[in-house]
Amino acid sequence: AELGGTIEKDIQSGSVIFDNLTLDKDGTGYTLKFTSETPVDLDNVITDPFDMTGVEDYSGFEVAHPGPQVSGESFELNIINARVADGTSLDVVTNVTVTSNLDGEVYHGTVTFTDGAASVSIILAAIATHELEVSITGVTGSVKVTDVIVSGLWVWTGSTDNSWHEPTNWNPASVPDATANIRISSGAPEITTDTDIFYLEIQNGASLTVVSGSLTIIQDGLLRIRPGGSLTATGALNNSSGSSAGLLIESDITRTGSLILNNSGVTGTVQRWVTGNVWLIVSVPVDGMTISEFLTGNSEENDIFYNSSQGVYAMTHYDEAAGENGAWASYYTGADSAPLAPGKSYLVRKRTNGVLTFRGEIVTEKTGLSIPRTASGWHSVGNPFTSALKVREAGGFLTVNAVSLEALDPYYAALYIFDPANPTKYSIITNSNPVNPDRTVIEQDYIQPGQGFLVRAKEGESEIDFTSGMKSHEHDVPFFKKASTGYWPTVILNISTDSKEATTVVTFNENMTTGLDVTYDAGLLGGDPDFKLYTRLVEGDNGVNFAIQCLPDRGFEKMEIPLGLDFISGGEVRFSTDILTLPEGAEAVLEDRDMDLFTDLNKEDYVAYLSANTEGTGRFFLHISMQITSAVPVERNDLDIYSFGSEVFIKGFVKENTNAVVYDVMGRRVKEVRLQPSGMNVINLNGRERGIYLINIFGGDLYQTKRLYIE
Repeated sequence: AELGGTIEKDIQSGSVIFDNLTLDKDGTGYTLKFTSETPVDLDNVITDPFDMTGVEDYSGFEVAHPGPQVSGESFELNIINARVADGTSLDVVTNVTVTSNLDGEVYHGTVTFTDGAASVSIILAAIATHELEVSITGVTGSVKVTDVIVSGLWVWTGSTDNSWHEPTNWNPASVPDATANIRISSGAPEITTDTDIFYLEIQNGASLTVVSGSLTIIQDGLLRIRPGGSLTATGALNNSSGSSAGLLIESDITRTGSLILNNSGVTGTVQRWVTGNVWLIVSVPVDGMTISEFLTGNSEENDIFYNSSQGVYAMTHYDEAAGENGAWASYYTGADSAPLAPGKSYLVRKRTNGVLTFRGEIVTEKTGLSIPRTASGWHSVGNPFTSALKVREAGGFLTVNAVSLEALDPYYAALYIFDPANPTKYSIITNSNPVNPDRTVIEQDYIQPGQGFLVRAKEGESEIDFTSGMKSHEHDVPFFKKASTGYWPTVILNISTDSKEATTVVTFNENMTTGLDVTYDAGLLGGDPDFKLYTRLVEGDNGVNFAIQCLPDRGFEKMEIPLGLDFISGGEVRFSTDILTLPEGAEAVLEDRDMDLFTDLNKEDYVAYLSANTEGTGRFFLHISMQITSAVPVERNDLDIYSFGSEVFIKGFVKENTNAVVYDVMGRRVKEVRLQPSGMNVINLNGRERGIYLINIFGGDLYQTKRLYIE
């Protein structure tokens, strides 16, 4: 037992007063022994024995109801909130006993408790309704768990066809009734008439379709869609179990259960597995749940970070009106009773790996979601469904909302996915398909349930739609499915310093233009404010900085791609590139117009020095040119070759019979002249299109080439 109270000392009188003494445990024959230092000598003073009664005992525990179970199969019985007399959570190894009123003792052994929680595996045999009694050594009392229904197991075999109603498709060979425990571990049965179920489990890789009629979960029943399982209710699904717990869609680290539902009014419990201790944008797949219910009503299972000194949880929404690009709002308190809005998404940080749990009405369609542009236009939205959401191509989120409804800013008609590893960076989904190893662009057709993202609304009032046609069962990847189309020729241009790096993407396709390609080009959001790389449109530049620019895969010689570079600190930067699947012989040429230099980035990096507060375009340009493949002698650099306007100046002495040949970027000869043996020669290229040209000078022992930009 622990003794508490206060002590008052009066050294002058030699007295000591002990007041408000407490003991935290009932008992008999207690004595108190006193010791002290001089001048008051209390050594060896012992009170007479006394008894203590009426101490409040906080010892106890709870047991989570396990739900319906299968006869003869092991299942986990979860013990929570186990605590000793003073209320401290149990953190020991101790004995647990579980007894069934029908099967007798079904568990007795040592269990390790952590923060008051533990689980034991038990097996129940009798096909009936059991009552379990659980006791823990060292914890006062026992807990009874009633109405644990154990039934026989019906397993889908599909031996004959896909009909649920065919007896030979089941083991045992009869159609399960409303008392059965049913498991579909593979195959794709179909229901075509009204069917009641008590317990149904759809496992990974299996699917069930309610083609017509209805599927009804009866009172106290459970329909469980395991990770990787799927249910499509073209007919009706009814949850008459009495709670949202009667319909459970589970999620784990590899995949998520999937439900496509057409009728409204169905409540359920939806899980979304997330990585712990990182920020994620998570969307809401149910209607009718409040922020406080999510944070405090489910605080133990959702385990959201909580700052006790400030009284806030690690969860908030995006504020469209905060700053140039919006910002995440203040963190929520547990008292916020505002509803979680389906179709919206929230920034959340869970303490540990595991699932977030949502309870409410399953969303079947979400149209007319308002995303007004009062300031920045940026909104956090997300997949509102309990299935994957199609985001690309015909009928996908981008095409419907950016093209058909014209609800999105055309310069930012993309999905911006928060990158947990780099909170200032967003990965981008567009309808383009570049090769992209660093995931600036994600080539995905679907996003999984619970995935949130940012979009930018057009000017004024806008509404976006999540239609039923966007729903699809996709399980293979936690958050997305790879696109199946072929990759596009791509240049990924990088800039770097010793401590910083930035990237921009240029990709080519026959259907793209040199202007704005809505849902293909994507403006830049986020990134290091001190260090950014981007492009501007080749034609129709309106000042938007692009993270992704799509261009035609022909007419390279006419393209001059403006590069923008923001480097507020200034210093040395290195340009490099990953050039992937460009046409054979194509070169990515970087032009530094201030230095009058051209660098073939296929062969070498380029290093430049930038002054502080460097911002914008005008100095650097990217060109795609075709190599000239004729054999050449060793090059000498005896001449100074430069351009002004449409003229090429060749300064330096040349011998007789020295020629200069001018090629365009496609390798075509556009002019040849015989140079005069003097100190200066001028070649006039009036009438030629502006762009990069290659000057080849040769004669005698002289050979020299130079790339120049001609206005």
